[in-house]
Amino acid sequence: MIALGISTSSGVAKVAAVQQAEANAAQHSLQGFAFNTCFEFSIEDYKAQSVELLPRLSQALAGHGLALGDLTVLAVDIGPGGFTSLRTACGVVQGLAVALGKPTVPVTSFECMAVQARLDGVRRAEASQLPCVLDARLGELYVGVVDLQAHGVSLKGSAALCAWVDLNAWVDRQAYQTSPLALCDAAVAKGLTEHEGEHPGVLPAWVVQTAGPSALAAAALGGLRWQLKQTSEPLACQPLYVRDKVAQTTAERQAVKHGPV
Repeated sequence: MIALGISTSSGVAKVAAVQQAEANAAQHSLQGFAFNTCFEFSIEDYKAQSVELLPRLSQALAGHGLALGDLTVLAVDIGPGGFTSLRTACGVVQGLAVALGKPTVPVTSFECMAVQARLDGVRRAEASQLPCVLDARLGELYVGVVDLQAHGVSLKGSAALCAWVDLNAWVDRQAYQTSPLALCDAAVAKGLTEHEGEHPGVLPAWVVQTAGPSALAAAALGGLRWQLKQTSEPLACQPLYVRDKVAQTTAERQAVKHGPV
């Protein structure tokens, strides 16, 4: 079984494929799904992503003696994230799934973030519920809680927007089995370091910085949900938009110019 994962929610196009393996021969394990990484690559040039993604994918597969038809399931990070970038990832996965007749697995950016933290062995990421915080720009944050059950991973409730000044209170309201903590991406960590707290340069004790959403995590989630028979039809891979407004006026940009955007 080979699962493909695509994540573009961060603005960088990330692609990975994993292959199911025996537990004693696997590089990683996620909630009972044991797997090895086939390949990973990324495309940072935003303008080149839609042109290069499929050729680079075919090249990576060929480098491992595989073809598109060998893929078993296609997973995509549906967001929240950049408006256009999410459409690129979802469109590619939908198109491939329809053309190849393969099942899909839509996963959120928060789930990808929490799973990658688990795979990386990030400090305190073993908690069963992990609040995740992503930079939403426009002076706001995307927040969500991921529930990592014994045999599954899911977003608890809905993704939401949160103002920077309300973040600490939001974290305090979440339910944990361990001491309060939240995973955040590099942009949020930078904003907290520069603009929050009485001691600039020091992250709050409840923040754990991670690499953010990844294609490897998306692929792992795709494999896990395929194993649990929780796959979807291609049309289920729709971008998750938390806000309707995706741009600021000139006055609004000036108002937040010195804030953690």
